[in-house]
Amino acid sequence: MRSRGVTLVELLVAAAISIVVFAAGSAAFLAALGTQRRLADEDERWVRRIRFEDTLRSLLRSAYLAEGVDRTDTYFLAYAGANAAEGNIADTVTFTALGLRPAFRAVVSSDDFETRNEALGPVGGLREVSISTTPVNPPGNEQGAFLREQTPADGLPDEGGWERLLWDEIGTLQFEFWDGTAWQTGWDTNADPNLGLPLEVRVTYTLREAPDDPRSFTVRLRAADALLARIEAQNQAQQGVVQP
Repeated sequence: MRSRGVTLVELLVAAAISIVVFAAGSAAFLAALGTQRRLADEDERWVRRIRFEDTLRSLLRSAYLAEGVDRTDTYFLAYAGANAAEGNIADTVTFTALGLRPAFRAVVSSDDFETRNEALGPVGGLREVSISTTPVNPPGNEQGAFLREQTPADGLPDEGGWERLLWDEIGTLQFEFWDGTAWQTGWDTNADPNLGLPLEVRVTYTLREAPDDPRSFTVRLRAADALLARIEAQNQAQQGVVQP
């Protein structure tokens, strides 16, 4: 029996099937690659979210205000800057802080003690912290949330220190303050000497890529912890409980 060869039509059909299979496989591979990249970007953004929120929590929790009305060297100020999303809600908060970790540049600096202290301030001293979407010294076209720090605090809340970009993806940033009765959209201990630290700060922010997806979290300041401790001590004293 004589074997029959492959005809041209059969070759064309086989080539067409191969092309379809290859195209389908390539499309599936590209789709999987795109999904992997998208998931990696989302994971990285999530990590940056957590890092950003943890940084703000740590900074706000370190807020310090001296007792008494004569305390011009310590303050807690919040106001709406030029880049505020809504004119009546603060997007800038500036305060004096204690207990923050030393700046990394101070740890790795090779300068001598006097030069480092002159440039960066004493490690562990009263620090001035400012968080805002409106930088004091605009760094070109950069946008986002900015962090300015100065050690020691010099009593001038609008200038001085080192400013850096905290997260360039921030679109809007808002701060609200709980005074024990209601949420306030601003805070100024210099204008009201009897005003202490807010008990809690609510931070709301959006990313430039998702302006319609705001995220909020609340930070309870140490003032609230101290107040709650005093209330608990008073309640226990009224109930006749003696603290050891």
